[in-house]
Parts: sequence; structure tokens; C-alpha cells
Amino acid sequence: GIRRIPGTIHNLSQQGALIQTLDKLSLMQRVKIRAEGMPEITGKVRWRRNDSYGLSFEDTFQFAELAALAFDLRRAA
Repeated sequence: GIRRIPGTIHNLSQQGALIQTLDKLSLMQRVKIRAEGMPEITGKVRWRRNDSYGLSFEDTFQFAELAALAFDLRRAA
């Protein structure tokens, strides 16, 4: 099923992200990240430690895309 869960993105790279959520995610679970100021991106849970999860993206960011995204997110903060 589809469910929305709140979480926080702590690290973002071209290939993946570290997220934190109190909801339990399964290894290899497919997730979509939707956050203001970011394009929607799909990935899979590759590891977990307590409430932290490592994701690998299905479609990676190009370096220029990631740099522009990081600039925009820092400016908005």
C-alpha cells in the first residue's frame, strides 16, 4: 500500500540520501521522497540503523543538478 510518512533528510548525494523517520521501513522497500524545493525522487532502502535509513536512488542526480539543488535549498533555509 501507499502511505505518507514524515521524515527528515540529513544527507543528500548524487546516488542516495540518509533519512530519519520514526516509521519503520523495510530493507529493499521502495520509497518516494517528496520535499519542498526538490524534485520527487524514487529509491530503495539499503540499510537501517535505529530511526536512520540509507537510500539509493533509482535515477541519480547529475552533479550540476545536485549543486543547483543544494544552492536553492540553502538559500531557502
